[in-house]
Amino acid sequence: MKHKTPLDSRIALVHNGSALFSGDAGQGESNVRRWVLKNDWLEAIIALPLNILYNTGIATYIWVLANRKAEHRRGKVQLIDASQWFLPMRRNLGKKNCELADVDIERMLKHYLNQPPADAEVAELAKLATPKCKWFDNADFGYWK
Repeated sequence: MKHKTPLDSRIALVHNGSALFSGDAGQGESNVRRWVLKNDWLEAIIALPLNILYNTGIATYIWVLANRKAEHRRGKVQLIDASQWFLPMRRNLGKKNCELADVDIERMLKHYLNQPPADAEVAELAKLATPKCKWFDNADFGYWK
């Protein structure tokens, strides 16, 4: 990541599900996640549809990292469930049987660009209104043995 530039850096990474939960508390994978959260680099995780990649049916996620978050994102992580937003393909390519339509990408981007609700009461209403997008504090992702 670039530092001390006008915009610093934002990175989008595609991972399988193991990046979310592998490694016991205090072990390597867990320590990497803790380091990313401690530095407040994780902006969002977007769940993609199953069978979106060639020759694999595993769940995939986009992690959005930034080393200079906008004020409304500081100390928070946004989760977006885009797992049901896809266009079925006419013919499978291996296990790949769906793709993202332009409207699906626009919907993901719209959710990503939205700001979190202002207070707890509004947050509860927002959870009911937009079940596909939720905001959490960084501390919600930590656990110890």
